[in-house]
Amino acid sequence: MVARCNPNVYDRNYDPVVLEKWVKGMEKIYTVVEVLEEKKVNNGMYYLAGEADIWWNTIKDKLVGPEFT
Repeated sequence: MVARCNPNVYDRNYDPVVLEKWVKGMEKIYTVVEVLEEKKVNNGMYYLAGEADIWWNTIKDKLVGPEFT
């Protein structure tokens, strides 16, 4: 049987448990598929939707740079 990596989309649900579950799921997928550290942000932003995607597009230029890790 082949394992499937099918991450959920995060849409800025205000429940901290939902956010924590999404983050843990993404970390697990990154480990399984061996995503490079410098690629994690770009890969993760693909799975943002709705208000979370709007938020990211508003702040990413302020955060992403040589010092952002």
